[in-house]
Amino acid sequence: MTAYSTLREFLDDPAAPIRPDIPPGGSCGGKDDSHMTYLAMIVRRQKNRAAQIDILHRQAVLLESFAPGDPCVGRMLDWHSQLAGI
Repeated sequence: MTAYSTLREFLDDPAAPIRPDIPPGGSCGGKDDSHMTYLAMIVRRQKNRAAQIDILHRQAVLLESFAPGDPCVGRMLDWHSQLAGI
C-alpha cells in the first residue's frame, strides 16, 4: 500500500495503482476515503491538466451545493490548488 502526500505525487507516479488505497493527502475518514480515492482515480483518467483541474472544481461545487461544509470539499480544493499552482 502506497500513501501519497499530494495529488500531484499520485498523478506523477507512473507506477501508481489505478485507484489509491488511501486518498492523496491522507485519510478523510470512513466512507469519505472511498469517495476520495474514486475521485483521485477519475482525475488521473483525464486527458490533460486543464481537464483535471476542471473536474475537481466541478466536483467541489457540486458537493458544497448539497453538503455545505463537508470536509471533502476542502480536500478537493486543496487538490485543485496543487494542480492549478495556486
